Amino acid sequence: MIFYVTSHPGNSSLEHSDKHINELKSYNAEIKEDKVKAISWKRLLLDYSIEKIDLLSLDIEGAEKYVLKDMIDSNVLPDVICIEVGYEWEEKKEILKTIGYRFDFFHYNNAYCSKYNKKIDIEKVKFYFQNEWYWNGNLIYQYEKDKF
Repeated sequence: MIFYVTSHPGNSSLEHSDKHINELKSYNAEIKEDKVKAISWKRLLLDYSIEKIDLLSLDIEGAEKYVLKDMIDSNVLPDVICIEVGYEWEEKKEILKTIGYRFDFFHYNNAYCSKYNKKIDIEKVKFYFQNEWYWNGNLIYQYEKDKF
């Protein structure tokens, strides 16, 4: 895979949306390409003989949707996924629903999702709960709209 390293802190990524590229250009950010090795979800499970995962924190600089897509039809799925929301939340949300997750709560730029057959005690996490989240001045998450 190609990793795009930018001179603007916190904006290096495996993939940038056109909107993000334009935003970086407005900051006069330099973008350089660097090759990185990547493996699939299924390959990870096979190589390390993984049979159970309690929690997966998924923040892989723009490639979250590829991992989620590779989880479709997987025999091993985490009980809980913490995933960076970012620019492509709608696509990630749809894949999460497809593979059997529900949205539990949102904190900062992360959505916390669990399998439908797992129960989460909202009282224990209500401190972290947010009704909406803005990214660079744009509303990208709204609980009533985005819950699933």
